[in-house]
Amino acid sequence: MSGDEGKRKVVKIDRNVLRDARQKSNKTESHGMAGFLVTLAVLVAAGVCLYSYRDAIRQEPEYPQEPPVPSEPISDAENVEQPAEPDLTAGETVAAQEPLLPVHEKPQPRIDHLSPELLDPSTRKVFWQIGRLDGRPENCDTPFAGEFGQETVSGTVVRMTADQAAAEFPQRIIPGQSIVLNLPEMQARDLLFRAVSVRRDEPGIMLDPNKEVPSLRILCNGQIIWGRRLDRRGLMINALIPSAYLESYKNTITLQNDGKLPVVFDALWIEAAQEASEPVRFAIRDWERIPDSYKGQFGWNRERDSEQQMPGIPSSRDMLLSYPMKRFEDALRLEAGSVSRCEGLWHYRNLFVRFNEQEKVALYFLESAVGWFFNGGSALTLENVTGPGRFFCPYTKRLYPSAYALWSLSRVFEGEARRLPVNVLAGGGAEQPLDLVYWMGTENKPGVASLIVAKSRFGRTPGGKVRVVCALPWQGATVATVNNGIFPEAVNMDKPTYRGEFIGDVRQDDPNGVYDRNRQDKVLNIQLAPNGQGGLLDVELDIQDCLYVRLVQQGATAIGSPVANQSVTPKPPQKPVAIKVAGGVTETRESGLLRRKWLPVYSGSMYELCANYRVRTGKATPGAVQGQDYVVPEDPQSVFCDIDYTGGVPRTAEGAALPLYSFHENIDGKTLSFWVYPHTQASSRTVTLRMALGAWEGSTTLKPGKWQRVELQFADLAGGYERHLVFLGPSDYDRPGRSDKITFEFNGISLLDAAGSGGRYMDVRTLADGRQAIVVLGLPGQEGTARHHFAKAVAVNTVTNTVAPDAANTFKWAYKSDSQTLDLTGLRFPETTDASILPYLNYKEKQHCQQGLTPVVLIAEVGT
Repeated sequence: MSGDEGKRKVVKIDRNVLRDARQKSNKTESHGMAGFLVTLAVLVAAGVCLYSYRDAIRQEPEYPQEPPVPSEPISDAENVEQPAEPDLTAGETVAAQEPLLPVHEKPQPRIDHLSPELLDPSTRKVFWQIGRLDGRPENCDTPFAGEFGQETVSGTVVRMTADQAAAEFPQRIIPGQSIVLNLPEMQARDLLFRAVSVRRDEPGIMLDPNKEVPSLRILCNGQIIWGRRLDRRGLMINALIPSAYLESYKNTITLQNDGKLPVVFDALWIEAAQEASEPVRFAIRDWERIPDSYKGQFGWNRERDSEQQMPGIPSSRDMLLSYPMKRFEDALRLEAGSVSRCEGLWHYRNLFVRFNEQEKVALYFLESAVGWFFNGGSALTLENVTGPGRFFCPYTKRLYPSAYALWSLSRVFEGEARRLPVNVLAGGGAEQPLDLVYWMGTENKPGVASLIVAKSRFGRTPGGKVRVVCALPWQGATVATVNNGIFPEAVNMDKPTYRGEFIGDVRQDDPNGVYDRNRQDKVLNIQLAPNGQGGLLDVELDIQDCLYVRLVQQGATAIGSPVANQSVTPKPPQKPVAIKVAGGVTETRESGLLRRKWLPVYSGSMYELCANYRVRTGKATPGAVQGQDYVVPEDPQSVFCDIDYTGGVPRTAEGAALPLYSFHENIDGKTLSFWVYPHTQASSRTVTLRMALGAWEGSTTLKPGKWQRVELQFADLAGGYERHLVFLGPSDYDRPGRSDKITFEFNGISLLDAAGSGGRYMDVRTLADGRQAIVVLGLPGQEGTARHHFAKAVAVNTVTNTVAPDAANTFKWAYKSDSQTLDLTGLRFPETTDASILPYLNYKEKQHCQQGLTPVVLIAEVGT
């Protein structure tokens, strides 16, 4: 209560008295009528106290008051201040409970805006609330749910008091409209204005930077505390109202819709900021897979519950990349438990991104991970952090560029991290709201705090500056260490072509390609402004993609370099993946009866992992393949991997990755076959091709200037997590020379099935009339494929079946002149052998038919 005792008294109630009264009322049999009368007297006294207390919360004074001012439209220039409301002592306010006594005789508001409790824990102090956090309306097109006073109101500026809001506050704020809410008088303390905006089911709203999205600005006593575009999925709004912004009376909250679309709410409320500072946690589940040299930096928060069940993983690319945000959308719709305790296990399984576009991986990661906590999530566990295109190189064990984003986020959770209220606004005096930007703050230990601000991959910051406002639990001199980027220059990463500044609504490419990746920290000495019992940070900072700030109170001990959790018993080393190079190197083709699946040659079928490697596609090099001259193994196009060591060894990752999941089938028990042609200047020497798959490492020796085929045999890889085969150049001791540039040309990459294709025997021979007879035997009723390699260049004019065409014997054929191969698919082996085929079979083939096989005989007309 502030000052004037004669103005109003708020009667306090001891909750223990009510509890004791309830307990006594249950013991009337043992205590008799006298005990009952005593209990009744206590309840009546408690009831008077309780309803005086609840009336004070609802701003229902005990003395006469002027009628409320109707919520009529007024002009922008009109003074919107209202007479002082009754005092509300913040320390006495709790979330509403179920009535303990009969309903009060006084007329009650249509909506009890203190009930039910919005979020856990129940000790949260909620002062004012409209609507219920129940996932309604489901989207912006859902009809009015009736939780608010009305759906919309008219007028440019609409004013109302707190007691009016229960019956008249609109659920939908139209574009260009402002709602001015006069708050009751309250004790100065940090508050949070919180709201949940409703999702908008408009396709493509996040993908087009020029598309209109909802936008909201929130002011407290005329000072902006929130200004941002709203997410399509809906948003948990947490706007800090610093104690220093509050007056002794006549405090106002203004909601301004400064966008071109309506803003629809599920619920709005004001609560004490201290009660919302719950612990937050970020962990890495697959701790054993982090390289040992980096466990000291990421060892402070490993996932302890190894038996935690992973939720279902969405299949689409967008859902994989933004899965935590999708999980939180379900929580907002009350499909995943309490919002304030929303925990998620994120299986980070992004599609591969090239080394020089690792910024995309980092931006996806920061948008989803920081956005999870920005929306109100309490814990997030990351899984699958290693592997090509993620955070740690599987071969060199060094940091990928994206790992610097992981490191920046990890530092926010050092120590016993508890959430701090933070506002981030547009800097540089910009009036426009922030684009899709996410932020959070934590108190790591007494006197130490951390802040992180991350731009979305679609986000923009006007002028590259943001204004950060944070309520800290200490006052006085503070040292701020600031870093406004993600990537150091040492990673040797080119500036991506998509990087550029916006001019108006159009992104412009940077013509000179200059992009500052200097991670040198900037140290600021700041004197915090007084803010109640603590201090208020209000500073404008530069931002590129990620802004990290570490705040340390003068005299406090900073957090040193974290060490690994020594109490955790490390798991035994992982067994090597069951894979081997089969039979060395061969120059013969695969069997024509094996079932195979080809990996098509296209841009992106293989990816470079660092700047020393370059992957490209081009015309295949003709050569000698199994007695065939001037042919290619399979495809007229090859995948080339150029390796250049003249600039020194790689600083981060090394190699080129072949994604095995591109085959779209299980590789367990199958054989990977590929042809490789080494191109070097030192043609008289051999070259070593190194390969890695998860924990397995192998190599094979190749001769430059000729085609050779390599087979890798996979055993049961069900427990294996990695599905990228990494090709590496020669090691330091067997490189042809520092000045030499090596190119490995890959062709005919296929997955072979040892079970075969259905065919069991094949022979091709020339008939007396010059035609070619192709005899294939297989199991009756099954379907198969076959392939024949011609020893010299031919022209295949037609291929026909010796049996009259019918539905059971349709097939397709295709001849590739570059590789001189004839592919036959859709062969159906009949249930019985047709007598008309017997003249084409030799004695051996007839014996196979007597043993249960049936033949398909095709006639190919071949020219030169």
